[in-house]
Amino acid sequence: MKEHDIICQCIERSLEMPIGILSILMSGAIYCPLNPQHPQARLNTLLQDTQAKHILLHDLTKDKFNENDNQVKYSINIEEIIVKNDMLIDEDCLSKVNVNENDIAYIIFTSGSTGKPKGVCFIFVFCDK
Repeated sequence: MKEHDIICQCIERSLEMPIGILSILMSGAIYCPLNPQHPQARLNTLLQDTQAKHILLHDLTKDKFNENDNQVKYSINIEEIIVKNDMLIDEDCLSKVNVNENDIAYIIFTSGSTGKPKGVCFIFVFCDK
């Protein structure tokens, strides 16, 4: 995973959800939420549209995606990372993440009620205090 990669997150509302969002954004990647309540066909369409190679899951959603059926190269179970607690965070690495006001922060999709869902990109906004 590297800066500007699109990382989808398909997690039920839980403590892991904001942890995942912050982890994705702090790494300089692009956050794209997937609703686990949506039908499998919609989830697969959104994955194809984003061309995401990574997806963040947890125990309640880990069976929704089969790495052999999708273009996803890496599915990551956030609960396993939190429980193991053996993942060391290199703070120097985080300080080297380079984002600016033109970088995409996250992508959401329209409902698709008029046909195919369309992605909407949001960029980082920096405010001076």
